[in-house]
Amino acid sequence: MKNRDCLSVNLLFKTHAGLILSVCVLAVLGTAYQYSTSGESWIGRPLAHALRFCGLFLLMIVIANSSIKFWHAWAYHFYFIMLALLAAVGLIGFIGMGARRWINLYIFTIQPSEIMKIVIILALARYYSDIGTAMSIPSWNRLMKRCIVPLLIVFFPFLIVLKQPDLGSAVIIACIGLFTVIIAEKRPVRIFLSLISATVIALPFIWSIMHEYQKNRVITFFNPEKHPFGSGYHIVQSKIALGSGGFFGKGFLMGTQSKLSFLPEKHTDFIFATICEELGFLGGIVIILTYAFVIVCGLKIAKKSKSHFGMLSAGGIVIMFGLHAFINIGMVIGIIPVVGIPLQLVSYGGSSMLTFMTALGIVLCIGLNKRTHIKGSC
Repeated sequence: MKNRDCLSVNLLFKTHAGLILSVCVLAVLGTAYQYSTSGESWIGRPLAHALRFCGLFLLMIVIANSSIKFWHAWAYHFYFIMLALLAAVGLIGFIGMGARRWINLYIFTIQPSEIMKIVIILALARYYSDIGTAMSIPSWNRLMKRCIVPLLIVFFPFLIVLKQPDLGSAVIIACIGLFTVIIAEKRPVRIFLSLISATVIALPFIWSIMHEYQKNRVITFFNPEKHPFGSGYHIVQSKIALGSGGFFGKGFLMGTQSKLSFLPEKHTDFIFATICEELGFLGGIVIILTYAFVIVCGLKIAKKSKSHFGMLSAGGIVIMFGLHAFINIGMVIGIIPVVGIPLQLVSYGGSSMLTFMTALGIVLCIGLNKRTHIKGSC
């Protein structure tokens, strides 16, 4: 048994070495910039970030060597457990950074909305795997099974997370769900246009339940310079940090926006601006290319999976990776509103890293079990 486990681990590192190495590069970069933003001390955030990654790296290896059938069998169970935890946040959760998002489990704290991002992918993959794809006749039954039920699976966690309030995670959950529905369909263009139309129709309702500060973030996005010391402060200081870095940057530990505390959330949401100030445009491109490489590797794993569940799970997780990177970097450079999404593995945060490493473990598990067929899959 031990020999077989060793062979599986060896196969994992042999077949997915590039993907694993890219993840390690992002984690090392994250640790270096936790050091840079913490007053050049290894005690505290940098050490915690490194230790979390080491522990979660082992968890990733364990998950990668699990059975894909386990994730298929438990997908719905995980969904309802996390939905219950999301509901419990409103009752027993504690407030941090102005929102009630965390639950204290005494040993550690957990942010259920982060883990729900993975669980919703598994639940949708299980659902589409079970109903199959052979429903070619357009009908109310087809619409109900292939669109309305999956959208309800997405809607309930989306609504709870939006009310916490956590606009960033709510947007991610909605996008993950919508894109998973799209890739599950044989007619993605028609489904995509239908979902876009439904989203546009739902915008007035979504706007009505948003908090005032969330509305201000959206309004400020169009003209941040109008309130440079108010709601536009974050993005204005972020752009200053980005611009002052130039092409090659000021040098590691030489940034002024972060060192003088002009840049807010410099170790979490705006860490990309910190890195670009010190490493310049070149450093930013390296990070973007590293994330792109992780996404390409994930898409290859999804494409090679012989099970519908594996393909949708890996594809959905890759979408999640891409959305996180795109929204965070887009937010920092000012092309989308500030919504509070961390740069996974680089930003400081336990729940975010747990989500990323668990999801990556599932993708690697699908890669190792690419020839496994699951009952109910097409």
